[in-house]
Amino acid sequence: MHTRIHTALVSVLIATATSGADVITVGPGLDAQTLTHALSLAADGDHIAIASGTWSPPAPGGAAIHLIDRTLTIRALDAAAPPTLSGGATGRAVIVEGGDIMLQDLILEGGTVPGGDINGDSLTMDWERSGGAVTMSNATVAVHTCTVNGGGAFHGGCIGAWWSNVSLQNVSLSAGMATFFGGAMRVHGGSLMIDSSGLSNCLADTGGAIVVGGGCEVQLSSVTVDACQATFYGGGLCIDGSQGAIDAALDSVTVSNCAAGQSGGGLYIYGGSLDGEDLSISGCSAADGGAIAAINTTCRVDSSSLSGNTATSDGGGLWAYQSDVDVQQSLLQQHSAVYGGGVFLDWCASASFIGTQWSSNDATLRGGAMYAVGSAGQDTGVVSCTVEDNTAGLGVDGVVFTDGNAGVVQGSSFCGQDDHVGGTWTDLGGNTFADQCAGDVTCPGDLDGSNIIDMGDIVALLSAWGPCSGQCDGDADEDGLIGVRDLISLLRRWGEGC
Repeated sequence: MHTRIHTALVSVLIATATSGADVITVGPGLDAQTLTHALSLAADGDHIAIASGTWSPPAPGGAAIHLIDRTLTIRALDAAAPPTLSGGATGRAVIVEGGDIMLQDLILEGGTVPGGDINGDSLTMDWERSGGAVTMSNATVAVHTCTVNGGGAFHGGCIGAWWSNVSLQNVSLSAGMATFFGGAMRVHGGSLMIDSSGLSNCLADTGGAIVVGGGCEVQLSSVTVDACQATFYGGGLCIDGSQGAIDAALDSVTVSNCAAGQSGGGLYIYGGSLDGEDLSISGCSAADGGAIAAINTTCRVDSSSLSGNTATSDGGGLWAYQSDVDVQQSLLQQHSAVYGGGVFLDWCASASFIGTQWSSNDATLRGGAMYAVGSAGQDTGVVSCTVEDNTAGLGVDGVVFTDGNAGVVQGSSFCGQDDHVGGTWTDLGGNTFADQCAGDVTCPGDLDGSNIIDMGDIVALLSAWGPCSGQCDGDADEDGLIGVRDLISLLRRWGEGC
């Protein structure tokens, strides 16, 4: 498991900010009547505690609170009745330029931000067009137990962070929209750590929920992403290493019902590495890589489930191009694509599947479970895997190794498919091949698999006569005994086709 440092980090920040801090209360009859007044009273290290209600920018298009090189905790006076910092139609809830800030127990609402010169240098940079609700630049910001709603911007519909160290814990982000990168968040440079948080119903050109780039360090733990969409890449998450390789660690991340117009319905990663453990990606879609699309990447997936994802072209579950792929102890099931219902490998340097199960995947053409084409290095390994009940329209329901890709298959079980393995491959032993999977009776009574109830089934039933344990194909009444009642049931279906 990846080391989970997020909770500890937030606790340290809270403890540091609380020690010896003054608390400036804001609201009717309190220390300050406005947020601007509260900022003027607060010294670095203090808390500004805001009463419930809605707090807006002093002027349209501004921010409810604008922090420049401050070290403060901005929080609710009463966590049970959190205040709303609202940017209004065209403003932001919070802008942070430099400093070290904690945002805690707040509702942060953004407007549609047109961009502009925030820092007064007569230029409009990308960071100034980012973050519909919260904008950060060259800062350290921890967001704890907050709700971030809406917001529209060029980058980062909810949050835009540039060259900053960002930590989110117990945060909900929803309904953000970005013209370009990151429907919920755009993080460029610095670091991003998210723990126990959810992102939903966000929309962008690329990265429906999150885009990280600029060599950003990424750690996500216990994060859910749902119903986000991208016009091009990464319906849920987009990890963009084009401007600096990114090493992304994802632990217990769930992505569902997301879509991308081109690649990576759930997750798109380019460059660097993906270390994914206990991932769950389901109900996502794209042209290539319904669940995951990996390009020029070291892609490791362990103890994960990819289920029910769709590609209109290749790789319903995983599509990888010129990457190193390592999938262990994972499930790939009920995907669909034209080639490679479960997995499509395109000129990958190496690929290894260990202890992985492909089940009920479908390819319109070839490679119901996997289609591996070309090789830039090692053979593709399938070791101690289960490949069952996959289908393909033009043959090889199981796995295909072709156009220079050679497979190495060892200790694996193949069943329920017309063609289990196709192309160039080496059988290293310990493999089993069966037309029908154990306990998988698709036509009750057809015990010999002839697709008709006839004398062969009578012979099979009599051969199994007597007590049985587990799931017994001929035990029609499920009493743990192959007997007279089962024979009568079989005779009643005599001559029926399947």
